[in-house]
Amino acid sequence: NLNVSIVYTRRLKELNPKMLIGIGGYHAPHVPEATLRTDNGQLFDFTMSGYTEKAILRIPIAYEHGGIEAFKRIPQIMYLDTEKGFQHNRNVDFPSLADLPLPANDLIPDFDLTAARVFSVYGCPFQCQMCNLGNQDSYSERPLSLFEQEIEYFVTEKGVKYVYEIGRASCRERV
Repeated sequence: NLNVSIVYTRRLKELNPKMLIGIGGYHAPHVPEATLRTDNGQLFDFTMSGYTEKAILRIPIAYEHGGIEAFKRIPQIMYLDTEKGFQHNRNVDFPSLADLPLPANDLIPDFDLTAARVFSVYGCPFQCQMCNLGNQDSYSERPLSLFEQEIEYFVTEKGVKYVYEIGRASCRERV
């Protein structure tokens, strides 16, 4: 909820005005400029768009070692520049599912899980006219062994009865 994020972020900025704060969720990537202009642009420092698993890891390193100029070169980042206004680095650092570690599913609290979601692919290899996901440069398949390992964990360790595959099967035109 954006309103809750605003309340908490105002408090964080009171405690440490120099704290770098990014915002995600629904509003930020869909209406990024309006979201970043909250409280006259003094609240949120950045947001990101797309698959950001790799790009987001660059933020603390870039900010610590190169300051705001290095921060601005991070792929997929959106921010307000004091001179140029809203900026969006449209370069993409698309993650390969083969290079990403398995999610830390062991951090999920122990309560009755009946279902889990597991990604088999990111993006889509097709370029259907009715869809904006298709792009050969932003498609990655997860190795079958990692996919099976994650499903096995949910079934044996968490007692999951249903596993929903997130990936290519969502495109009814091509399945």
